[in-house]
Amino acid sequence: MDTLDSFITSSRPPPEPVAISKELKDRGSTFLGHIYKISSSSEATRTHSYLKNVVHSKQKADHEIYAWRCMVLKDGKTGLNGPEDFEVKSGCKDDGERFAGARVLKVMESEGVMDAVVIVTRWFGGELLGPIRFDHIDACARQVCRTFLLYEQTEDHITTLSSLDDILSTLRSELAELKKNQKPNPTDETETKTDGGAYSLDGVPGRGHEGLTKTLSKEDRDKPFADADKAETVPSSTPSRSAKRPDYKSLRESQDVSKLKRLITARENSIKSVKAAIKGLQTTDG
Repeated sequence: MDTLDSFITSSRPPPEPVAISKELKDRGSTFLGHIYKISSSSEATRTHSYLKNVVHSKQKADHEIYAWRCMVLKDGKTGLNGPEDFEVKSGCKDDGERFAGARVLKVMESEGVMDAVVIVTRWFGGELLGPIRFDHIDACARQVCRTFLLYEQTEDHITTLSSLDDILSTLRSELAELKKNQKPNPTDETETKTDGGAYSLDGVPGRGHEGLTKTLSKEDRDKPFADADKAETVPSSTPSRSAKRPDYKSLRESQDVSKLKRLITARENSIKSVKAAIKGLQTTDG
C-alpha cells in the first residue's frame, strides 16, 4: 500500500489531476471525480492508491471506483510499423461498489478518452440511494473526461503553435540576413505604409496584416505573433534580441481552443508571407 511516506521518499513526483469534477451531493452522500494522465496499468494502480491513501487519508471514502485506458505497444512490436503495432488496454475496479467500475470505463470509452485513469470517490451519507447512485457516478466521470479532452486539444494546439513559432523565427532570420546582404536600391521600400497607416508585413510592399489574415479578428490581425496574455509584441522581419518567446500560459489555463486555432492560422499566414519575401529577394539578387 502506498502511503504519504512512500511518496515523500520516492524520486517520482506525486500524481497531479488534470481535472476534478464538482461535488455531487445526494441525501448525505458525496460523489467526486478525478482524472489523471497515465501511460500504463501500473501507473493507474499507483495513482488510485495515492488518491485513496494519501490525498483522502484524513477523510477516508467508502468507495474509490476507478477505470483506466491506455494505448500500448503489442508484445514484440517496436512501433515502427504504425498503428498496427499498438493496442488498447483497459481495466476497472469497483472498490466495493458493484458494477460501478464498468460504468466508469464505459463513460471513458464513449467519450474517447485514452491514456488516463478516472477515479470516482463516494462518501456514503447513511442512506441508500438505489440505482440513481450510478447516474451520479456517471456524471462525475463524464465531467472530468470532457475536461480532459479539452486539455488534450489545448496541448496539441500549443505544440503546433510552438513549432510554427520556431519555423517563423528561422525564416525571419533568413530574411534579415538576405536584406543585410542586399545591394542598396533607392526604389525598393521595404517598409511601405498600407491601408490604415499599417506597415507591410515582413518587408513586402503593399501587404499589411489585413491582406494576410482576412478571416481573423482585429485583435489577431494586429498581434499575429503574440500570445493571449500579450507577453510578446509583433516581431518585425528583423529578429530582436529582446523579443520574448511566448509561453501561452494564459491560453493553457483558459483552454481557449478557438483562439489557439486563430493564432495557428495567423502564424501560417506569416510563414507564407516571409517565404514569399525570401523568394522575392533571392530572385532579385539572382
